Order: sequence, then structure tokens, then C-alpha cells
Amino acid sequence: MTIEDLVGERLMIGLPGPTVRDEDVRLFRDTRAGGLILYRRNFESPPQLVTLLTTLETRLGRRLLVATDH
Repeated sequence: MTIEDLVGERLMIGLPGPTVRDEDVRLFRDTRAGGLILYRRNFESPPQLVTLLTTLETRLGRRLLVATDH
């Protein structure tokens, strides 16, 4: 595992909205971020949130640590 991998897996990134954009996927790949932090702007409904998480993890090909801002 490289130093970039080690740093990346400790990094949490927030998305700007309730959907996953191509640039969001690129950011997660480029930084090797291991986590997603969710803010109010990311929530519309429970099914939408499931879709957001499923879409991002599917496009990345890996699971993420998910946290919420309270």
C-alpha cells in the first residue's frame, strides 16, 4: 500500500448535492478517499439516499465509510 493509499483511506469527502456527478467520482478516485460525509443538502428522502450511496459505491467499485454531519 502506498502513502497515497494510506492518506486517502482516511479522507472523507462531502458531495455538493443529492446526486453523484462524474466529477464527484473523479475526485474520490483521484484522492483515493475512503469516506463520504453526508450533509443536509445530500438528503431528499430515504430511497434517494440509498440511490446516492449505491451509485457512488458502484461507480467506485468499493465500499465507503459513511458519516453524517449533525
